[in-house]
Amino acid sequence: MADPAIQAILTDPVMRQVLQDFQENPAAAQKHTRQPQIMEKLQKLVNAGIVRMA
Repeated sequence: MADPAIQAILTDPVMRQVLQDFQENPAAAQKHTRQPQIMEKLQKLVNAGIVRMA
């Protein structure tokens, strides 16, 4: 991935935990969706085709 913004999101320790929670801990993932800054980063990953959200 050449986009530096996407690279920054993927290497951010907080976002790495968020992505792990989405895979392993739905209750924690639900809490993350209430944080606008997290949702903004997740949306960038969705737009880049890296993450899919149901």
